[in-house]
Amino acid sequence: MVVLSYILSGLVVGIAFGIALQRGRFCFSSAFRDALLFKDNTIIKALGVAVIVEMVGFQLTSDLGLVQLHPRGLYWGANIMGGFLFGVGMVLAGGCISGQTYRTGEGMVGSLFALAGIAVGGSLTINAPLKDILQAGTKIEISDQSPTIPSALGISPWLIIIPVSAALAYVAFRTYRTESTSRSDSALSLLGKGWPWWFGGMIVGIIVVISYPIAEAAGRSTPLAMTGGYMGILATIVNRDLSYVGWEQAMVIGAIAGAAIGALLSREWKIRTPPPRMIAQSLLGGLVMGVGAVLGDGCNITTILVGVPLLSLGGMLAGAFTILGCWTASYIMFR
Repeated sequence: MVVLSYILSGLVVGIAFGIALQRGRFCFSSAFRDALLFKDNTIIKALGVAVIVEMVGFQLTSDLGLVQLHPRGLYWGANIMGGFLFGVGMVLAGGCISGQTYRTGEGMVGSLFALAGIAVGGSLTINAPLKDILQAGTKIEISDQSPTIPSALGISPWLIIIPVSAALAYVAFRTYRTESTSRSDSALSLLGKGWPWWFGGMIVGIIVVISYPIAEAAGRSTPLAMTGGYMGILATIVNRDLSYVGWEQAMVIGAIAGAAIGALLSREWKIRTPPPRMIAQSLLGGLVMGVGAVLGDGCNITTILVGVPLLSLGGMLAGAFTILGCWTASYIMFR
């Protein structure tokens, strides 16, 4: 009964997250690629809003004793290599793990192959000697803990969170004031063609904050770890063993279902099958993402969406090289 309640909680969190991803168009590959190639920072602004909400929310829930924060480890060699590979892979596949998740829910067959590639690539890497060598050989800790900016400086997290959040909030507000508000009426509706960036970022941030204590109650040390979820689904299929199904697996299934709900309500759901060459490229990109996620100790959700608001040095390093890998692949492929 307890296990079933954990699975149900993961499913509910996943559905909410999937709706938010689909309505907010939350794809990190598009965010970083569009900023480089088209000078379009829309999704990056949404990500900034989510980071503000999460930085404050994580620390508040921790101070209230609702959750024990677990920043990702700092393995500088693994973070660099894994992050870079993940960034390259998400450009090859045409979307990051969150983008492929919500697009699968929208009916895109190519994205389903990308998710399959992520599961296979991660599963092939999880016990690879290179992973252990990189992570064990380049691990850095502070007082036996994963380092964050506050722990490295020996200061309260609030001394970082308050000024950074205030600065980001000011930039977001000024940006909002100078932009057209013609789409604001659709902000609270699932039926629009997409949420405004500020609303999508806020909802994603709130969902991630709420999911942390829920995931911890289910025995997880971090919320929304999507690569492990897809790897567990693959293990369930290959081994025909339901014991591999847990909170993470229910969460990613719920995320696809939530994206499908959002797409159906907005009349955007449609089965779309790309040419075989694009399916092969999506699968290859997914494989590279899976390898990178396991090597770097997390996908873009774990390192950027969760790791950065936790002020994790490992998450920030992996996230920075994910962006660099995305920009490198984008420049080669599209320029």
